[in-house]
Amino acid sequence: MKTDIDPFAIFAPPILALVVLVLGYVQSRMIRRGRPLSSIQRKLMFYGPVFTLGMCYAIMLQDHLAVLFHWKSA
Repeated sequence: MKTDIDPFAIFAPPILALVVLVLGYVQSRMIRRGRPLSSIQRKLMFYGPVFTLGMCYAIMLQDHLAVLFHWKSA
């Protein structure tokens, strides 16, 4: 198992979460035709990038999670 953390694994997830946020915002504004976002869309603007950030870190750091939680494979 790997013991060092790749710098790509640290910086890629926030960049990807930012891309998800921007694309989601642009799509929501296009759907609403410039009007303010609905409450559901505002919630998705928060939860979408948070989910993306968490999943990306879990994927990138799966070897470290396996060691931390004593799993055979994360």
